[in-house]
Amino acid sequence: MHVILLAALLGGPAVPPADVVVVCPEEFRQALDPWVRHRTAQGHQLSFAPNTSDAGKIRQHIRSIAKDGRLRFVVLVGDAPATSSARNVAKQSAANANTLPTFSVPATINVHWGGKPEFASDDPFADLDGDKLPDVAIGRLTVDTPAELATVVDKILQYERSDNLGPWLRHIDFVAGVGGFGAVADAALEATAKSLIASGVPVPYETSMTYASWHSPYCPNPRRFHDVLVQRLNAGGLFWVYIGHGYTTRLDRVRVPGGRHHIFDVHDVAELRCEQNLPIAIFMACHTGAFDAAEDCLAEEMLRSRGAPVAVMASSSVTMPYGLAVMGCELLESCFQHRSPTLGEAILRTKRRMAENPKDSRFRGAIDLLAMTLSPNKTELAAERLEHIQLFNLIGDPLLQLPQPGEARLSAPATAHANEPLEFTLASDVDGTATLELVLRRDRIRFRPSPRQAYPIDPRELAAFDEVYRQANDRRYAVSHQKIVAGRLTGTIQVPADAEGACYLRVFVDGQKGCAMGSTSVEIVAPSAATTAAVTSPEADNPRVARTASPPAGN
Repeated sequence: MHVILLAALLGGPAVPPADVVVVCPEEFRQALDPWVRHRTAQGHQLSFAPNTSDAGKIRQHIRSIAKDGRLRFVVLVGDAPATSSARNVAKQSAANANTLPTFSVPATINVHWGGKPEFASDDPFADLDGDKLPDVAIGRLTVDTPAELATVVDKILQYERSDNLGPWLRHIDFVAGVGGFGAVADAALEATAKSLIASGVPVPYETSMTYASWHSPYCPNPRRFHDVLVQRLNAGGLFWVYIGHGYTTRLDRVRVPGGRHHIFDVHDVAELRCEQNLPIAIFMACHTGAFDAAEDCLAEEMLRSRGAPVAVMASSSVTMPYGLAVMGCELLESCFQHRSPTLGEAILRTKRRMAENPKDSRFRGAIDLLAMTLSPNKTELAAERLEHIQLFNLIGDPLLQLPQPGEARLSAPATAHANEPLEFTLASDVDGTATLELVLRRDRIRFRPSPRQAYPIDPRELAAFDEVYRQANDRRYAVSHQKIVAGRLTGTIQVPADAEGACYLRVFVDGQKGCAMGSTSVEIVAPSAATTAAVTSPEADNPRVARTASPPAGN
């Protein structure tokens, strides 16, 4: 019975309208209780909707609770029954009371890319007015047993209760597969990805790229690609993002002349042992979030594993390049420009903006122009965006709070000389250790890598890939650690002799009461007359500084 009606019947005080609806099988209630107490202590009002075998009836109940206008979140607890069509949802759900049904949405666009006529989506639960768009944030904890739910709840609570707001929360890992859509399309998609990462992720954040093309300096030894991916995940961070081909239980292979190398699958989840700082995983790929499949998908296995990501956003079926590009663009905006307070609200804002043509988007025009040139569905771009809105589901808690660093305001001269100190002034919201870094722009690397024309056979040559990969992901010219007290710091950082071109001075302040970050742009020019005797002026085209021919990465 609805808690408001119960309070009225008992003559007690009126209960505030619910802002969270939870749909949870009875067997899971005890394991969910720590999460319920945590959210209630945060000020949320929860209402439990009955779990039935009919997704439509569950949605009707959610809509009835939402009539007072306070509803913001829907949390589904339980795995979806394995189903290939809407016709057998009720039958299979009735056979297993611990499952929670989902909706089967007709596919109109992705069938042209090999998708099935229908795909699973939880978005209709969050659609309160029938316009096929979510109106509230929604997520699903896809568990099969109370023990699995207890693990998921523990991960969520540890994530939000941790007071470790250190450098991990500015780190974002990107892993990219090879597109395989043809040379022209792959090059265009690569350029788009480069622009999104370089411009969409704010400068203070540290990014890494691991790219499954052996031609790229961002590719480690292909035989160790899997190991590097696991190491990145175990190191923790704010987000871990995979862009490429995916399947229900695995990611694509690294393809090299004469062979293929494994990247990651559901059996490898046991290797993930991130002790803290669990990342949020984003799969910009097909099928990795197929939570209605007969076998548990990659996203589900990650959510249930203690050392794996705390939440996963992934697609339940086939995805398309244009839809992925728009989603990536809007998700970056929601997380870093709009600064959505929770993961569910960031995804909700992303999806609603995807349905529009926002004039304030920095990327949409370029992406639409690219799609008009390359997409086989160029006359159906709006339909493709709508399909991706419904394809992607949050396997995790929509109320998960996103860490919000404070602001560190850096000022420095717009131009600085190589081999000389650079003066700066810093004002920070928090005191602590300020790590200042002079970094090259993200679309450049600090050296000119040798082109890889032929795939090496010699193990020593393959091992050399790792050092090139390390250097490509390190854009730091200089690093300085200084203490900031009373919110202000004035100091210098030494510009090395080999620094040149468009750079940034960025800072991360790690303090006991939180953290803060900021940046300012600096153009590094040749040494001044006072130092030319000690330093050789760099050539106009510095051979040590190269534009990347691969997706951007690094600091």
